[in-house]
Amino acid sequence: KFGMKKKWDGMKKKDGANTLQTKKGKTLPANHKEQRVLREERKRVANPNFELVKELKLLWEGAREKKMKTSERMPKLQQMVDLAKGKLKDIIFQHDSARVIQCMIRYASVSMRQAIFDELKEHVLELCKSKYSRHIVPKLLQYGTRAQRDHIITTFYGHVRKLIRQRIANEILSSAYVDYTTSKQRSALVKEFYGPQFAVFQTEDVMTLQEFVEAYPDKKQYVTKHIKQTVSPLLEKGLCRHEIVHRILLDYIRVADDEDVAELIESTKELLVEMVHTRDGSAFSLEVLKNSNAKTRKIILRSFKPYIAKMCMDQHGMIVLMASFEVVDDTVLMNKTILQEMMKILFDLAQDTQGRKTLLHIVAPRDTKYFYPQIIQKLSALDGNKHSKKDMSLRYSELLKFAAPQFLQLVEEHAHELCCGGEEALLVVEVLKACKGEKGYDAALNAVVSACIDGETPIFDDASGHRMLKKLIEGESGTEGLFTNALFTSVDDADDVMQRMVASNRGCFVLVSVIESDTVQKSKRVALAKKVLSMTLEEDETSGWKLLVKIATALKEGKKLPKLTRKDGNKSQHNNKSQKNAEKKEMEEEEEAEEEEEAEEEAEEEAEEEGEEEEMNEDEDNEGESKAEVENSKDGDEETPTEASPLMTRAQRRRSGRKCK
Repeated sequence: KFGMKKKWDGMKKKDGANTLQTKKGKTLPANHKEQRVLREERKRVANPNFELVKELKLLWEGAREKKMKTSERMPKLQQMVDLAKGKLKDIIFQHDSARVIQCMIRYASVSMRQAIFDELKEHVLELCKSKYSRHIVPKLLQYGTRAQRDHIITTFYGHVRKLIRQRIANEILSSAYVDYTTSKQRSALVKEFYGPQFAVFQTEDVMTLQEFVEAYPDKKQYVTKHIKQTVSPLLEKGLCRHEIVHRILLDYIRVADDEDVAELIESTKELLVEMVHTRDGSAFSLEVLKNSNAKTRKIILRSFKPYIAKMCMDQHGMIVLMASFEVVDDTVLMNKTILQEMMKILFDLAQDTQGRKTLLHIVAPRDTKYFYPQIIQKLSALDGNKHSKKDMSLRYSELLKFAAPQFLQLVEEHAHELCCGGEEALLVVEVLKACKGEKGYDAALNAVVSACIDGETPIFDDASGHRMLKKLIEGESGTEGLFTNALFTSVDDADDVMQRMVASNRGCFVLVSVIESDTVQKSKRVALAKKVLSMTLEEDETSGWKLLVKIATALKEGKKLPKLTRKDGNKSQHNNKSQKNAEKKEMEEEEEAEEEEEAEEEAEEEAEEEGEEEEMNEDEDNEGESKAEVENSKDGDEETPTEASPLMTRAQRRRSGRKCK
């Protein structure tokens, strides 16, 4: 409404005429229908393919519906392909026809898509640089065959340095590099940044830049100079979000001299936040943090501050934050820029897989239970850098002192959710272990104890919750046992809680851990064991109840606690496979020994038979007597033996054993 008013503002209708007069003196028809016809005539004159595009758009409207059946869509697509055949390169750069061709590529059959590709494959570079047709290349990469993808990527060879500088083309190049290239193709694309020296002297054995510099030290200056000339304009324009650029920067900083490294750090210190989301970008950020002084690290941390939440929840960004905990000596600055931002979303981080690891690194740094060896190896590479003077244990104790009150408050407010949340329970265990003596520790501990025994679904009856309780109890061995004693007091004072725990299989295993704990006085444990033995179960006995009765009986009678506990049972389950393999090996060795014995016995029997034959040949006169002896011996063999002879075969020993029985 208002647009029409603005459009017709300044136009006057002539008296007695059906036309409008503009300020510039042009005459337009006053009727909208006539204006539309006039507009189409002008487009037809300007665009010789106007009618073709109009027909394609009409068919496109019917073919682009997502819920349409394939049998209904294919005839329309075939008609569109036939109409556009031979003219795709003329209409591909228009904004409306580019959308039509994208639809054709998405829904067409393999043969139709091949026909489209054959017409466009010579214009890939032009398509990448066009404002509207740039979306065609990603569609061909997504829905095309392996051969079509290889042709597109091969087309980029020799033009990578030019494409990466253009804001439209670099998106396509980066997408192809990450999602559709093989390792050899990625290497070929990156090598263009290393210059002609690298292309001439590289071999199959020398694939990376670092290997090249080690093999040809005299060529290092030329290669690094060429990379520097290529990378500097990209950093000036801010084109550093793509993974291919991160790979080049990482290779460059690993081989560059100290002066070039310092210059590179100066130009990228405020751009690292745009690189931490990729693997190579994260590794480059670690190198920058390692080689930066305190002043530069301060600038880097301030650039991270608005994006702390995203970095904590990113698999590569969290490693950069962990690295900042490792190298920055100014813990007050770390608290202001990073920790305070993390504390604002503490519960969200505890529920997120990557965010939880970031929190665990503060309370349990480099713990192999929670971090992969690759992550620990990356962090260990930062040790001994010349710009970090403070001891690591002191640095983490200061960081924990800042974060402990918020950690304990988190456990106090969300004890039940965290303890029954699976991996979140491990965070509770480490927080209670690391924050002993801090303000709010007693409140957090009491919250966990109350969540353990109160409510419709207590922690001791939860799959992950009861494991968490066992870890806490077993982890306090040799200490004051604050949590174990608090849990013991709560359970011992409430008979209904005891009855509920005994009736639960998982609760029985928690009680077993309490009775076995050395942090509770023996007299109290004996009293608890007597109370357990005085109870009866209304339902069938569980495995946990049987183990609990066994432990309680031994403790009551003053005997040694049985060695086979639930913990040992778990270990035996883990080692079950190795035990079976050992038993199988022993059985095989026994069978081999038996086979050797049988072979020896058979050899002895054959020797005896040969000796008997020789005696028979020598004493021909006593033939009758020898026959009688042989018959007697045979008759003797048929008698039921009272003992199995050591010279018998295995089958004979079995038969003799059955007869004896």
